[in-house]
Amino acid sequence: MINKISITPNFQIYKSPQTNNKNSGVSSPYQVETSLYDLKGGNVYFGALVKPHNSIEADCIQFLRKIRENCCRKFTEPDIDDMLQSLNKEKNSEEKVNVLKEIFCLECDEYGKTPNKNFLKQTLDLISGRKEDDRFAILAFAQHELNNAVKPLEPFYSLPAEKQNKLINILKDINNVTDMGYQGMLNSSDYNLEALYDTFRILVYAEDDLAKLSKQEAVNTYKVETFHTLKDSIEYFKSYNYPNENIKQKVKAAVDNIQQYFLENIL
Repeated sequence: MINKISITPNFQIYKSPQTNNKNSGVSSPYQVETSLYDLKGGNVYFGALVKPHNSIEADCIQFLRKIRENCCRKFTEPDIDDMLQSLNKEKNSEEKVNVLKEIFCLECDEYGKTPNKNFLKQTLDLISGRKEDDRFAILAFAQHELNNAVKPLEPFYSLPAEKQNKLINILKDINNVTDMGYQGMLNSSDYNLEALYDTFRILVYAEDDLAKLSKQEAVNTYKVETFHTLKDSIEYFKSYNYPNENIKQKVKAAVDNIQQYFLENIL
C-alpha cells in the first residue's frame, strides 16, 4: 500500500512503509517507490505559469516577464494574470501591447527605476478599455501623483467607477491646457501648471476623507473647510494674468468643472 504525505499545498511525495535497504544494510524509514514524473495521476505544480490565449497575450506576458527590478523579476505570475485581466477590457485586442507599454512611460525621480508594481497595475487598470485622450489624461495625472503624492494614485483608484469617470473628464480639461502652443511655457516661472493638479486633488482627497468620517458633525465641518480651501484656489486662477486668452479659457474650463463637481458630489 502506498501512503501519501503532503509537504506543501502544491507538491506531493509518495512513500512506502518502513523497509530495509538490502543493498546498503541500512534501515530506512522511507523508500521512494517510483519517480514522480513516472507516477500516473500525480500532479506536481512548479509555479502555475500564466498561459496565453492568443499571440497578443503571449507578447504581453513575454514583455512583463522580462522586466527586472535589480536581479529579480518585477512581476510575479499572479501579477501578470491581474494585468491581463485589466487588458481584457480592451475592445481592440491588437491595442493591448501598446496600452501595456504606455504605463512604462511613467518615470520615478530615480533615473532608470520603474515605479512600484502596484502603482503600475492600478494605472493599467484605470487606462485599459478607454479612449486615447482619456488614457493620456490619466497617465499625466499618474505622473504628477508619482512625483508628489505619498501614496500615488491610491485614493483615486479606490473611488467608485462612476466618480472616477466624472473626475477623468476634469483630468482631460487639465491635460488640454498643455497642448500645442503652451508646451514651451511649462518651465516658465510665471505660471504653475502643477497648481491645477493640486486643486484637482482637493476633490480626490475629499472623497477619500469623507468616506472615513463617521460623525455627521465632523463631515459638515470638513466640507465647509474644504470648500474654503477650494474657493481660495479658484480665486487664484481667476485673478491670474495668463499669457493669452486661449490658455485662460482652458484653465477656466478646468476650474469651473472642479467647482461644479464639488458642489454636486461633495458639498
